[in-house]
Amino acid sequence: MFNDGKYWEQVKQGTLRAEVKKDNHPSSPKARVPFCTRSQYLIYMNKNGRKVAGVQQYLQPDGKLGASGRPDPKELLKTLLDRFLIVLTMLQNTIFISRQEPPVSKNQKHVRNLERRRKRHKKQSGIK
Repeated sequence: MFNDGKYWEQVKQGTLRAEVKKDNHPSSPKARVPFCTRSQYLIYMNKNGRKVAGVQQYLQPDGKLGASGRPDPKELLKTLLDRFLIVLTMLQNTIFISRQEPPVSKNQKHVRNLERRRKRHKKQSGIK
């Protein structure tokens, strides 16, 4: 799913923006990477600033990515039908799926509240 969405490619093209959330030294001897390699957790955001993915990567001193040479996806957020936010969390080769309400803008909240008021008013006054 992550590779099909070409998220990393979109970051390299500038369509998505990457933001480093954690930047540490990896735990050696588990990570067999060159000295001064950084273990990083990044989030990818779309043009609206909404998080679409979370990845872990080893950034080597020469600027290349270690291990497979690609970021390792840890989270993938998908909005379905503009109604549900599906969060896929990858931990130790297991995918956990959770459903959340997608974040809405103040304008969207205002429109929803107006629609609810209209429905309530119609119901109370008997208008069809």
